[in-house]
Amino acid sequence: MEKFFAILTGNTLGSHKEINRRLTTKGLTKVKSSAESDVIIAFCPIVSRAGTDIEAALQQIPAGKSTILVVLHHTFNPDYTVPDSSRLVTREDVILTVDCLFHESQGLLECHRNEAAVKEILKKLNIHPEIAVSPVDPCIIWRLAKDWLARVTESYINHCNS
Repeated sequence: MEKFFAILTGNTLGSHKEINRRLTTKGLTKVKSSAESDVIIAFCPIVSRAGTDIEAALQQIPAGKSTILVVLHHTFNPDYTVPDSSRLVTREDVILTVDCLFHESQGLLECHRNEAAVKEILKKLNIHPEIAVSPVDPCIIWRLAKDWLARVTESYINHCNS
């Protein structure tokens, strides 16, 4: 899965933009409609009670497409402890629920929880940015294989003749 469509189920105060940026720099592509996407990433800010806000958010997300729910908790404390929101989600098409921390003046907080959430999203989507594949000229591969085969053949002939 490489294409995602973002849905805001409430006012994220712009904090969703940082998560989108992190995902696109790791190889995902943001598209303009859910029809073009492989997955929906829904951003759900908590403004009253988590259960109520998550339930309302799920009503806004089209059913039938794999969805990642990003639950945004408002705080200024990067060490703030939040309950695991995934236990409040029962929809089968929600393939992952992560909790993130944000503040209106700081945006998405720099903290372990947010870093872990982005890594979880990438892992769920089978994106491994740490594995870099560089383009290699096929002619170089052919020459290396040919040279290796010549050495192996020569070694085998020498072994048989001794």
